Amino acid sequence: PIDYLTVPDSFEQAAAEIFQQQLGAIGLRLRLRLLSFSAYLGTISTPGAARMGWRGWAADYPDPATFFEPLLTSEGLEPGTQNVSFFRSPAMDGLLAQAHHTLDPEARFALYERAEAMLAAEAPLVPVYGSRALEVHQPWVRGYAPHPVLGARLRAVWLDAEGRP
Repeated sequence: PIDYLTVPDSFEQAAAEIFQQQLGAIGLRLRLRLLSFSAYLGTISTPGAARMGWRGWAADYPDPATFFEPLLTSEGLEPGTQNVSFFRSPAMDGLLAQAHHTLDPEARFALYERAEAMLAAEAPLVPVYGSRALEVHQPWVRGYAPHPVLGARLRAVWLDAEGRP
């Protein structure tokens, strides 16, 4: 069996149990190793200590660098690393350094597209699901504008009493 690390009593444990069932149907056996969050972080940031497990990442700001730089560069390999796949590629490092310093948006986007292609070819990590948030509001809510990362800012929101049914 393949040890799958996760945190108990969490969404991640429930997802791991589903992965265990689904992969079992094709002959891959997962053994869930439930660890406290601090033990989990220590284990996944130690080279060779974890073969498979949950790892979440959310954007701090709407830019590809927030994903690529901490998770996929050699610079990210340090004690307590975020690069838990321990991926090391001079080609990826060079490409991401170039993208980091490129000011032209189209050229920068092209560099990150190349990095995505390299990531797909190397597959040091495999995303299995992502979250999605749906926001619904009434037409009499004014000043509402969703933020791409942080959610809605509510300072400028007001209710239009005349527009309400």
